Amino acid sequence: GRMSTAHPLIRDVVLATIPAGVRRELHERASSDDLQTAGWSGGEIPTEVLAMHAYHAQNSFEALMLLETVANRAACRGDLSGSVIALRRALDVARRELFRGDIDDPVRAVLIFSRKLGEALARAGDYADANGVLLEALDMAGPSGPDRVQVLGALAFTAKERARGGEARKYLREAINLAKEELLVDLVDSLERARKEWTLA
Repeated sequence: GRMSTAHPLIRDVVLATIPAGVRRELHERASSDDLQTAGWSGGEIPTEVLAMHAYHAQNSFEALMLLETVANRAACRGDLSGSVIALRRALDVARRELFRGDIDDPVRAVLIFSRKLGEALARAGDYADANGVLLEALDMAGPSGPDRVQVLGALAFTAKERARGGEARKYLREAINLAKEELLVDLVDSLERARKEWTLA
């Protein structure tokens, strides 16, 4: 037999009483089973549903890919809050992998999703949170490399959105100089283009 309920209180009570291992297994089954045979009749399974199951099942690689897709789609339709939520979950997965080691380069995953989340938060107007996320990422990025350049670029974008021109110029100048030293031609071009578009001398 099968029982379903729509009351959020009952849902919360049930979720709170399910052991963590059992809950992970249920999400694992939900993300891998053919949901058409499990009663799903809504056509193609929404990416958001698959991402939620992969996240709670702790299938890290799949969760990161799906959550990034969810965030991009949300941003494209102007749903900044939805984009931020998806990227927060992706960053949570990446941070968890620092200790689990189920993906190849968890530090780089943390840097990538920190940058993406910082930019999304800045677009949503949450500048303080954006700055905090990006500064934490900058501490992890090391003294050189493309990830540091991109985090500096994101910090410049956040400063620009906050109408802090001097701070934006400082971060952008540092990012461009580092990109030139590292011969990261595409990043140099992208950052120079941003400087012109932002009218930062």
